[in-house]
Amino acid sequence: LQDSVLGPNSVGFGVSLPPHMGGFQMVFASDRLVVQNEDILGLNSVDLLAADNSVDFCVADAQYLKSMSRDRSDKVQYRGQTVKSRPLGIWALTVKECQLAFAKMRHNGAFVFRFGWRGIGSADVHPSGEQVNPSLLAKYQEEEEWYRALTHWLFSVLKSLFRTLRPFKSEYVHQADVSFYMVCRNFDRNKYELYNWEEKLQRAFDELFGCEDEAALVAGIKGSV
Repeated sequence: LQDSVLGPNSVGFGVSLPPHMGGFQMVFASDRLVVQNEDILGLNSVDLLAADNSVDFCVADAQYLKSMSRDRSDKVQYRGQTVKSRPLGIWALTVKECQLAFAKMRHNGAFVFRFGWRGIGSADVHPSGEQVNPSLLAKYQEEEEWYRALTHWLFSVLKSLFRTLRPFKSEYVHQADVSFYMVCRNFDRNKYELYNWEEKLQRAFDELFGCEDEAALVAGIKGSV
């Protein structure tokens, strides 16, 4: 916690998948940082230690570790909740991060989350100039239609609840990675409560979590964004 930015009385709350479920060991500890060792996919806002309408700044940087299981040893295999459609795992996680963060966020608060988008231009070349692996490119093209529809839906939600949205991409690290950070500022808590966004996001999460047909899921979204 940086006192120069957040003040000497600031405290932090976090959620991290415990190691016995395939998560990582914590490498930082502070009396002012409280971390719940839980599977975030199974949490609701009432399960979090932070009070509603109390958080000024939230960072959502979780990864759906089920999608990374082939690169990890058997000792740390993911044992958390699993969505029915593997490609939708990161989407269910992102919506859950939004749902929990917004429930706790103060008016005019800020939200930063990791997102991946392949951008425009030549589809077989990374922004770094590196060629995309053919098998990965085939996967991108197969997912493009529903991925784009869900992206439009997510950003329409964010645009309605935050005054400013800005992307951030490091100039020095992970240049070949398609992910970046989206910085959302000036949260409108009045609009969030007025239009019952916690319930709407929970419903969206439930649909993503239980979906087996991505195309059918986004059919209704495409005509409304």
